Amino acid sequence: MTFTPRTSGRRLWWSFTALIGFSVLGCGDAESPEDETPPDYTKVVPVTGTVKLNGVPLPTAVVSFIPPKWPASNGETKADGTFTLETTGNPGVLPGEYRVSISYLVSPAGGAQGLGPRRSFSPPPGMLGAEEKLPPEYSDFMRTTLKRTVPATGGNFEFDIKADQVKIEPTKAVVEAEPAKTEPEAEPAKTEPAKTEPEPAKTEPAKTEPEPAKTEPAKTEPEPAKTEPAKTEPEPK
Repeated sequence: MTFTPRTSGRRLWWSFTALIGFSVLGCGDAESPEDETPPDYTKVVPVTGTVKLNGVPLPTAVVSFIPPKWPASNGETKADGTFTLETTGNPGVLPGEYRVSISYLVSPAGGAQGLGPRRSFSPPPGMLGAEEKLPPEYSDFMRTTLKRTVPATGGNFEFDIKADQVKIEPTKAVVEAEPAKTEPEAEPAKTEPAKTEPEPAKTEPAKTEPEPAKTEPAKTEPEPAKTEPAKTEPEPK
C-alpha cells in the first residue's frame, strides 16, 4: 500500500496542540488518587537521538516521546538529523515507556515546519496547506508503531524511516537581511577663517624728554666805576 501525504498543516497544528493538553490530562483512567500526582521533573534524564530517512539525515523533523500521562517530550532535528528532547521547555525526559512519533511537515512553498510554527497560538502562514510527508505509522500520535523505553540513565535513540516516495526538502537557512549600508555623511569641509593681515603694532611715539627751559642768564648790574678819592693838597703849615 502506497502512502499518500494528505494530512494538512492546520490539522496537524491542532493535533500537536491537542497532544500537549491530552498528555497533561492523561489518556487512561486513574487507578488511584496517587496517579494524579504530577511527576517529579527534577528526575529527568538526557535523551538524544538521530532521525534518518532512507539512510539520509532528516532535518527539521519533530520527534515526540508520548507518555501515557502528562506532557509529551519534544525535539526538532538539526541539519545532521540529531535531536535533543525537552519536557515542558526543559532538557530531559522522565524514565519510562513511550510511544514515539516523527513528523515531517512541509509547506506548499517547500519549507519544512519545525517546532516553532507548531507551538504558536494560531496557525502561521507556513502551516496553512502544509502536508505531512511521513506515513502515519511514524507520524500519527495515535497510530505510530514506534516505541522506546527511556532508562534511568537516559539514552541515545536512532530512527531510520523507510519511505521511498518522500524527498528531503533543502533546509532553508533564515538569513537576516543586513541593514543597508549607509555611507557616513561627509564631514563639512573645514573652512579656514580668512586670514587677516595682522594690524601693525601700534607704536607709541618715542617719548622725548622736554627740552629744559631756557634760562636767561641773570642780568647783573654793571659794577659802579671805581672812583679814586680826590687828592687833597696838604694844608700849608
